[in-house]
Amino acid sequence: MDLPRLGADVDPGWASRLVDRLSGGLYPGERVLAMVGARRLRPMILFVAVTTGRILALDANPQVGPQIAVTLAGTRVELSRRRPGSNRLRATPPGASAVDLGTVGDPDARLLREVLPGPDVPPLPPGAPAVWRRSVALRAGRRRRWPGTTFVGGRLDDMTVRAILCQCRPGEYPWLVLGSTAVLVAFADRLAIVKPELAGDHPALGSVVDYTDVTDLEYLSDGRAGALVVHSTRFAPYDVDRARADGVRGPRQVPNALPLDRDTYLAAQEPLARLHTLVTAGA
Repeated sequence: MDLPRLGADVDPGWASRLVDRLSGGLYPGERVLAMVGARRLRPMILFVAVTTGRILALDANPQVGPQIAVTLAGTRVELSRRRPGSNRLRATPPGASAVDLGTVGDPDARLLREVLPGPDVPPLPPGAPAVWRRSVALRAGRRRRWPGTTFVGGRLDDMTVRAILCQCRPGEYPWLVLGSTAVLVAFADRLAIVKPELAGDHPALGSVVDYTDVTDLEYLSDGRAGALVVHSTRFAPYDVDRARADGVRGPRQVPNALPLDRDTYLAAQEPLARLHTLVTAGA
């Protein structure tokens, strides 16, 4: 996937995920030209993407839709310097009030000035982009009713469901959700261990592993408590050593270990056998 031009504070790995998730909400023929870091609290804005027809203000999970979307046709876009290193980005659509899109740094402001088309940009083509279905997906996840998904473990709270949706590409659901407050989610080509209570604003993005990078799956047990550990080329061996030494506490502190009691592990033997097959095929 070709990345757009990136601002100084946008990590290419983040950008790749964001553009991938954003693609399902673009109009036919619309493409992303640039992405910069931005700051606004309410609504929370972390990134601004400029497309061939719009400005999209995003948080960390654009799969559920942009926080603000402004069509560029006929719109006046302004970058005003607030103080050294900080520039206010505002867009005024025709016949409407100005929209505050947050603040950007000086290098990102220069990039925006280079890529932003003028107000004579042609309107977006007819039709509508794919619809982000946040409320539907959240309700279905709470009820453990995503199509094609096997759920093994306890009830999922809203925080965990949202964190799982962060891992999904447009139109995608995992085929396996294992656990409850901390979960392993498996897709056709990758898996992720999601720990939203420990991950702050960026749930579990660092724990995504392609099957080609997984070397083994191991269950460590001490009586009824235990952990499912994902051995991978992405994680240093000391993570696994901590999980072994710390027992119940260790799996909550390392990204590649899922706290998993023995009863839930035993109930998950069939989907785990499928997961082993996918890992072996990807090796």
